[in-house]
Amino acid sequence: MENTIKFTFRPGKKGIQKIMGALENAVMDILWERKKATVKEVFESLSSEKKIAYTTIITVMNRLADKNILKREKKGKIYLFEPIYNRDEYKKIVSDTVVRGLLEIDGKKAMAAFVDQVSEDPEELKLLEKLIEEKKSER
Repeated sequence: MENTIKFTFRPGKKGIQKIMGALENAVMDILWERKKATVKEVFESLSSEKKIAYTTIITVMNRLADKNILKREKKGKIYLFEPIYNRDEYKKIVSDTVVRGLLEIDGKKAMAAFVDQVSEDPEELKLLEKLIEEKKSER
C-alpha cells in the first residue's frame, strides 16, 4: 500500500487537528469504528450530536477520499466508504511524513528539537532510549 496520504500540518492546532479538521476527525472516528459506511449512515450518526447538513458530510467524505484516507466504492446507487488505513496506521504514516520533512530541512536541528521536547517527560525519554537501543541491536 503506497503511503500517499494528503494532509496539511497545522502546528498551532492541538492533537489530531494538527492534521485534520474537527469534522473530518468526527467522520473518521465513525468510519474507523464501523469499518464501512454510507454518507447517510455517517450523517445520521453525526446529526444526532450536532446540526449539520447532509451535503456537508458528502463533501467531507469525498475530500477524505481525494486525500487517499478513504476508499469510495459504488454499490448500486450509493457509495460505500471505508478507511484505507486503520487509525494507528494513519497516525504512523503522517508521523513518518512529518518527521521525514523536518529532517530534510535540517536533520541535526530537527533531532535536537525532538530530544528537547521528549526530555520534558522522563517516561518519554526512557521510551526514546529504548527505541534507540532496539534500532542499534537490529544492525
